[in-house]
Amino acid sequence: MAKKVENKKIAISIDRYVDSELKEISFETTYFELIYGACKRPTDPQSGFSWEDIEKINRVKNYYEESKEKEEVLVEDADISFIVNRIKTNKWNSIDIKLLDFKKYIEGLT
Repeated sequence: MAKKVENKKIAISIDRYVDSELKEISFETTYFELIYGACKRPTDPQSGFSWEDIEKINRVKNYYEESKEKEEVLVEDADISFIVNRIKTNKWNSIDIKLLDFKKYIEGLT
């Protein structure tokens, strides 16, 4: 069974050094950009990806491509589990509270 996943647009802030000065930089993204970005990083960089991971990541890429034209995308349950796992285990380069809202939304899909 498939579930509808929202492709909400959000602005995220990150701290970066620019000209030796720490500055807050904001950028706009969507839930599916965050999902795809988290899924295409290996959970263990030394081990890389399993064949099963490659298949799942390609399905997530298809959802991401579909999300460019839609506000909601139907995602299969097996892929939801993979996405939730990747969102939970991914390392994020921001402490923006909107990422916690995103994580809670994704966890709520299960």
